[in-house]
Amino acid sequence: MGHAERFQVKCPRCGAYHAAKPDSSFDALVEDACAAVTSTTQQLYEAFEIGRTGGRWHLDREAGEIVWSGRDRPEARAPFHAIGGWIEATGSWLWAWGHTHMKDGPTLAADRARLCGERRGMPILTEPYLIVSADDAWHLTSIGAFLAELPGTYRAKVNDKAWAYWAFGEPRWA
Repeated sequence: MGHAERFQVKCPRCGAYHAAKPDSSFDALVEDACAAVTSTTQQLYEAFEIGRTGGRWHLDREAGEIVWSGRDRPEARAPFHAIGGWIEATGSWLWAWGHTHMKDGPTLAADRARLCGERRGMPILTEPYLIVSADDAWHLTSIGAFLAELPGTYRAKVNDKAWAYWAFGEPRWA
């Protein structure tokens, strides 16, 4: 089963969700994005101790940076770009460019995904609401990072129900 077959896209006519039509070019994009972004993300997590137990994160919206901190290390900071939000209980995905709380911040990665979808006829990248698995939320995040040429991806739980997904640029120690 290809990647596109697992996505459900909200129909603009009836409002119901329907399975996305399989598309080999979308599958190839997922594979290219994951190949490019997964290894660099892992390297950055290790080098900057991102996601380490006991670590914290926050967004410095004024600086346009995501900040990771921990007890025994300095802060690591990187420019961030919101990609989307995902609700685990329902599998609901909302692209950052359609999200009330995200669209006012940097959304380059999500915008690049939408532009790619418009050019290539991929509704998975152009419809604001989707139903996806956790793995596919990561795939969408990787696509955004890949198209925006950003080396890393990150997700964090933002409340009891939702996860936010970001792409980030080169981190630095603060």
